[in-house]
Amino acid sequence: MRAGTRVAGWVLMVALALACASDPPPPQLFTDRPREWLQMRGDGQIWEAYAVEEAADHYAEQIVVGRPPTAEELAAVFTADEKPFWDFRVERRVDFGEATVAAKADSLRSRLGDDCAVVHWEKLYETPEDALYEWTHDGCGGSEPEHEIVRFVTGSLGVHRASLRARGRRIPSELRTEWVQILSEARLTGSPSPASRR
Repeated sequence: MRAGTRVAGWVLMVALALACASDPPPPQLFTDRPREWLQMRGDGQIWEAYAVEEAADHYAEQIVVGRPPTAEELAAVFTADEKPFWDFRVERRVDFGEATVAAKADSLRSRLGDDCAVVHWEKLYETPEDALYEWTHDGCGGSEPEHEIVRFVTGSLGVHRASLRARGRRIPSELRTEWVQILSEARLTGSPSPASRR
């Protein structure tokens, strides 16, 4: 074996050893997330999705505020008569296609009205491209009381939605104040063309 070949071999072995000794890069979360997304404070540090839903017409992530769910709790999600394991849940979603903030808000309000005779609905701010709402009900149709702060934003992919929702209770005042700010500060990242979702 030539000296040059031996040296090259040693260099390769040292390089491989160093590569193996170094820490592996952290796993990249949400690799299937659309290129345009409503980014919130705490992403990658505090909020980690426990459920991801991807379909031809939408993409959604759900996050439990406070702690990650156990395997048993996740399994119970698919049992209709089980009480949800979460008190507070964050959901982010984008509905692909042609829609408006007003149409999405009207659709939500209409669905709530179909289920509940009395829903308290408040507009925190509203423009044609961006709106923040809050709604509550005290329980109806056999369901527990619910409370949600929800924001709709128009992007190039469609209408993005981000919300904090409480089930079985109201959102406490301090948590409400914090999440009104978090949702209001959230910004769209990425700028794909309307035809490109990825």
